[in-house]
Amino acid sequence: MGLLSCQMIVRSTWFDRTVQSLMFSVLMVFNMLASLKGLKKRLMHILQGICMVLCGNVSRFVFIVILACGTFMVLTRLSYAYVETLKGDAQSVSNYIQLTPLDYGLSGQLEFRRLRLGEWWKVEGEFWIGGGRGGQALYIYVWSRGTPTSENDAKRQYSINYNEYTNAIHLKYDGVDLISPIQELGIASASWRNFQVEFRHGFFYIYLDRELKISYLDPKYKSRMSNIRSGIGARTGGIHNEHRVRLITWTIDGRIEEPSLDNANVPPIITNARVQQVPNTTLVEILYDLEDLDGDLMTIAIEMSSDGGETFNVPAESFSGDVGLNISSGFDKRIIWYAGIDMPHVLGVDYVARITGDDGFDIEKEDEILEDEILEEVPIDTEGLIRPPVEENSISYEIRGDQEIVWLTDGSVMRFIRGGEFDMGSNQSPEEFPTHPVSVGSFYMDVNEITVGQYKLFIEETDYNPPVWKDVERYSPTDDHPMIEVNWYDAMSYAEWAGKRLPTEAEWEYAARGGLIHNTYVWGNEEPDLEEANYGNTIKQTTVGGVYEPNGYGLHDMAGNVWEWCVDEFRGDFYSKSGRVNPLAGELLLEEILSDYKLISTERVSRGGSFETFPAFIRVSFRDSRPPSWKFNLVGFRCIIPIGH
Repeated sequence: MGLLSCQMIVRSTWFDRTVQSLMFSVLMVFNMLASLKGLKKRLMHILQGICMVLCGNVSRFVFIVILACGTFMVLTRLSYAYVETLKGDAQSVSNYIQLTPLDYGLSGQLEFRRLRLGEWWKVEGEFWIGGGRGGQALYIYVWSRGTPTSENDAKRQYSINYNEYTNAIHLKYDGVDLISPIQELGIASASWRNFQVEFRHGFFYIYLDRELKISYLDPKYKSRMSNIRSGIGARTGGIHNEHRVRLITWTIDGRIEEPSLDNANVPPIITNARVQQVPNTTLVEILYDLEDLDGDLMTIAIEMSSDGGETFNVPAESFSGDVGLNISSGFDKRIIWYAGIDMPHVLGVDYVARITGDDGFDIEKEDEILEDEILEEVPIDTEGLIRPPVEENSISYEIRGDQEIVWLTDGSVMRFIRGGEFDMGSNQSPEEFPTHPVSVGSFYMDVNEITVGQYKLFIEETDYNPPVWKDVERYSPTDDHPMIEVNWYDAMSYAEWAGKRLPTEAEWEYAARGGLIHNTYVWGNEEPDLEEANYGNTIKQTTVGGVYEPNGYGLHDMAGNVWEWCVDEFRGDFYSKSGRVNPLAGELLLEEILSDYKLISTERVSRGGSFETFPAFIRVSFRDSRPPSWKFNLVGFRCIIPIGH
């Protein structure tokens, strides 16, 4: 340093004095950044080189070039300063990271990398807390200011907390819960738990052990976050726990980043595989979860057995979906097998599917599904396999992408709704109380309400009693508008003809929520503003499907436009004694309702509100009812096709 000072004092022009001040200022700044390995030493070499140039007879142009090159090198080094930096008391142990020290005194944190603002990112891995009696098990941080060591230490910060104190999962912004915590017993169990947090187009998706626990839409995400950084950490809270995480992978904007731990290659894992025939079709749906902890893209192959798994020699080649080359990790991967193309005249009940994943490292993991009657035997003739009961009037559909079909009988576009659990009801009125957890199966649902044109086709093919068309045309003037002036019997008859059925009240509300949790309206919790739905009698008639934005499941007009019939009997106290799996109000089983619906006289549920109703009536939890014979210009319906629970 003394040599540097002497060299800089040799000349005393204004230019050199300015350079001297600048160099000392830069040096002081980088003295503060001494923790960045090699940076200070590199800067010293740059400064000494610059001073030697200045003391010679080299032009100022050379000085500027050298200074620019040095600055570029420094800034380049700075841009990677936050990559895989181990901080606090965190320490690397074998193939995991221990987030708290063994003396249980302080918190620990691992900071990963600076993220670019994007429409999609994901972090996944495993955590272990030793089966302790309390402590903050795990935090996932996303922030833009400060450097957090807990959920409250930085500004503009999201934190996802798996909390063993309260056995709950939290999603917070600047330390404040965005939604009510989700209770989850057993977070403190002494075993490795899988976690995944994903952000996708405004939605947070939070998983525990591959099960979705929270989905939340935050429309303010982009405005809140810039220059994003992210990390993971844990706190002991004074309780003796050892928090560990392992096998962590960050995925940003569809590009899988380097794993933060230097692990050897891990083979792909295929779990939770399910196979089922789509009712009344020759299609077979195969669902599975796929994970490769190294972030490799995989090759997925399907083999079929017709003898319970003894041999796999069924000539199955017609597949679409998540099969073949370059398949990434994810939950609920979906494959469609066109069995009617590969085996148009074969009968069988002992079919088994085998899914094989290959990540290119000669290590394979397979998951076999061993179930009886995977492909149902349909009682028509001896040469039929999984065909519709009436071959001449086949009920089938065409596939549009991974989540959408066209039902050929009535031409309806239908969306696939993955079954799951949600909190049904609200505290807004006695008939919606109490909020209670409900699980429903997967199903396809009409994207739009059944139209006038579709109902005319039904009447033409069945000679069903027509409505008074002038009453319909007054509020639904074209064939593309929703059908109105239909009672519950009419809706049930249409669904029977189309090979579909009306949704249960639970299925309807699950679909209307669109994947959100505790939302008041189909779009979230913001009050409606007449741009979200057709309500309030401002238009004074129905609107064609697709005028308003769809909900998270791609369904239009789940709020307003027309009330929609459900299959359930209406009971005001039903929620207080409702079942938890596919609940259905009333004394009758679903099969009894579908077979004897013309004999039913008890009131039926209607949902969603209409073009005349107030905002309170278009809430996703609002319940209404009418006698099954009641028809009006405000009432229509849409249908579903259940896939199975």
